[in-house]
Amino acid sequence: MIRYAPDEFGNWTFIDDCLKEREYHCPICKKKLEVRKNGTMRAHYFAHWKNQKCTDSWIYHPMTKWHLEWQERFDKQYRERSVPALHPKHRADILIPDNELEIEFQHSSITLKAFRDRNRFYTQCGYKVIWVFDMIETFQKGAFFVNENTYSWEVPDVLFQEIKNIKLEKATVYFQIAESGENSLLCIYDLKDGFQKFSVNNYRNQSIESFVDNALNNPSAIIQKRFGSPITWLSDSSCRVIYVENIITGEIYNIWVENGEVDRDASGKITGYLSTDPMGSKYKKAIIDAEKPVWVLHHKEDKGYRKK
Repeated sequence: MIRYAPDEFGNWTFIDDCLKEREYHCPICKKKLEVRKNGTMRAHYFAHWKNQKCTDSWIYHPMTKWHLEWQERFDKQYRERSVPALHPKHRADILIPDNELEIEFQHSSITLKAFRDRNRFYTQCGYKVIWVFDMIETFQKGAFFVNENTYSWEVPDVLFQEIKNIKLEKATVYFQIAESGENSLLCIYDLKDGFQKFSVNNYRNQSIESFVDNALNNPSAIIQKRFGSPITWLSDSSCRVIYVENIITGEIYNIWVENGEVDRDASGKITGYLSTDPMGSKYKKAIIDAEKPVWVLHHKEDKGYRKK
């Protein structure tokens, strides 16, 4: 369901504000859209004409009242936008380009593949991804047993049964458990036994108002740092081999710390590492810029060879 589309002059228009004399086009495939206003009982929306297929391959479920309310907390310039000048294109629930932030609101069920496809796409585009899941009814029914900052969930929803290590997912995940209040949004921190037992980051838990304000003005306050410190600390490591991952491309490299293959500036500060591809015998060379936060310690680090 498309609720925002540009007219022939490029004006970003909400469905209820569209004019009969204007033409509106799909922000993804650029095809002309029809306006569907079906009385007062059903939501109005733009739609592709019969027999026309959009190039966007993702599935978008009809938006619930909860979903629409979340979108409307942000200015319309951020709603249902796509990343500029990229193909393929997809519609984001909220896209804030200046903060390199993409937010997804999820009420209905979603597959693990769809969850990871969205995370991978926006991460590769250079955006930080946040998911807000509607858990209000689940929480009110007593499905979560709370012990300080640890929550037990006997029968998680399907998606959360499949996620075993939240720290490896390229996204920050929030559970909304209340309509309002200081900690109505819980920031998921770590899992034990999957989502049957999970902990939250009390420093990242939010009210709805603070979440919106931080998304616009202080995004680091709502981003869960999943990947540890940038690899600049490796100069003090006790490992011979360290694995690092580029969270933009997903490439994994190993660094042979003992070989001394590092770049330093005039003050001796490490600025990069010369690395080899750990896969196969090709040993592809790459310079890893240690100052860029896309390079992070990979979870395979504990398989590295320790100095004796």
